[in-house]
Amino acid sequence: MILQQYIQDILFRQKTCCLPQVGTFTLRHIPARFDVADKTLTPPAEEVLFDEQWTDDGACLEWIALKEKLVTAVAQRKLDRYLTAFRAALQTGQPLDLPGIGQLRADMMGHITFKPAVLPTGQEVIFLQPVSRPGASHKVQQGTTEVVDQQVVEHLTPVSSDYSDPTEEGTSGFKWWWVAVPVAAAVIGFAIWFISSGNNKSVAAAQQEVSTPAAPPIDTMQQQSESVHTADSTVGTAAGNTTPSAATDSLDYLVVFAEYDNLEKAQKRYQQLKGWGHAVEMHSKGPELYKLAVPRRSIAADTAAVIDAVRTLYGGHHAYLEF
Repeated sequence: MILQQYIQDILFRQKTCCLPQVGTFTLRHIPARFDVADKTLTPPAEEVLFDEQWTDDGACLEWIALKEKLVTAVAQRKLDRYLTAFRAALQTGQPLDLPGIGQLRADMMGHITFKPAVLPTGQEVIFLQPVSRPGASHKVQQGTTEVVDQQVVEHLTPVSSDYSDPTEEGTSGFKWWWVAVPVAAAVIGFAIWFISSGNNKSVAAAQQEVSTPAAPPIDTMQQQSESVHTADSTVGTAAGNTTPSAATDSLDYLVVFAEYDNLEKAQKRYQQLKGWGHAVEMHSKGPELYKLAVPRRSIAADTAAVIDAVRTLYGGHHAYLEF
């Protein structure tokens, strides 16, 4: 029924839709909510409400005239036919679905009940650990009940026997945490920087050991192949054979060390490694699988050692080869 689609269009455009001789739909905004018992922050959402009371604001008539390109008189006759069919569907006692809005159902007495649809929010519930400041009034929601002060302290801050009122620390107004908090933040920041810089150096050193273990920077496997080639040429020359030696059996391949089924996660890891100077590549296999790999060249006998080295460097548990 086309009227259901018109109701959805009007409701989500102007937050309310009055359906003459049926009732009024209203779109209500529900703000974000924090549950102190579960320590969860529920994102804001939208909820559809229905009331059998109605006052025709002409929105349905105007929308039909606009969408079907009709004059007002013809649009009114169209609306009347739509409403007649809509009420007839309700009088059967069967549920009447409104896509994206909910479900209407009329009982034997003609009373209409409404079951709203769950509207998507695009966000997930966030788990938080709230902080209660002494001396401040905190209003939070515990289940369906709003509690203040003492309930918050009991949930969030263990009450110790040696707690003292901060107002009794002195009349100067100076608080010791004014100095302690910035100092602690500076120490933590320095520690994070020191640890991260050390990790970056370790990763860079490990990558250099895997990819260029000898100086000048020539691939180990390629150098071994060239040595074999030189030895073969020497033997051929000593025997009076002037024919060039056969090509080596070195292989070019990719060592896949990570797989993701989410493009955003794969790109985030790829950009992080590229920022650290790693020669990584990202490949996709279909729309739901993304792989991170490093290009390598070696003889076939050394591929197992290369896989182990890449797994140690990047932490992959299931590294494997792709050609």
